[in-house]
Amino acid sequence: MQSSPAEQKSAAGAKTGGSAEHHTKAAECCHSAAESYRHAASSCESGDKTKAAEHAKNAQEQCTKAQDHGKRAAAA
Repeated sequence: MQSSPAEQKSAAGAKTGGSAEHHTKAAECCHSAAESYRHAASSCESGDKTKAAEHAKNAQEQCTKAQDHGKRAAAA
């Protein structure tokens, strides 16, 4: 009897200790940070320094999350 794709994925995750999941989440956080930095740059160009600072802060938080997921992936 073959296992379902969900069961196979779950078993694979158990074998890798969630490493792939953390790599994926790190990539998603990096993508989000890049988008926030693009918004910050656009706000800067339009002269809205307050909005630029908000986007930059959000981007930095996303970078920190990405680093955390990267550390967890490496430890797994």
